[in-house]
Amino acid sequence: MIGLAKRTRAMYVADDEAPMRDFLAAALRDARWHVEPEPVLGSSKPDFLLFDDSGNTLVVELKRAPHGVHFGSVAQTAAFRDAAESALDKDVDALLVIVGADAHELEAAGRDYRVEVVGSASSAPADVADAVRSRLLAMPKAAET
Repeated sequence: MIGLAKRTRAMYVADDEAPMRDFLAAALRDARWHVEPEPVLGSSKPDFLLFDDSGNTLVVELKRAPHGVHFGSVAQTAAFRDAAESALDKDVDALLVIVGADAHELEAAGRDYRVEVVGSASSAPADVADAVRSRLLAMPKAAET
């Protein structure tokens, strides 16, 4: 019975995040990114793979606070980036999005692993999308486009 309760909870959490992923994907498309949701990259499956018209590529991973606010999320996102670079045979950037919390404590680890970290204290999809768009505009490659 306990195992069933845990499984039900995990399925609820995953289903609960689908509207956030859908809203963010639409916002990124509006910002002129080509969005591939949940691409399979070898044995990895990040939340998004983004492409822009200049050939820039970005892996995006969403994590909900408090579970996403730890070093393992940075390492996982870096692994997704590495898998994308291997599969696509090109440089890929990485973005970790923490929903519902400030992510400042992960920024140093993100720099060490070449992962941009953005947090949104709000869990409202529009606020998260605004935080992501702002960070994308501040990234060097995205600013060049």
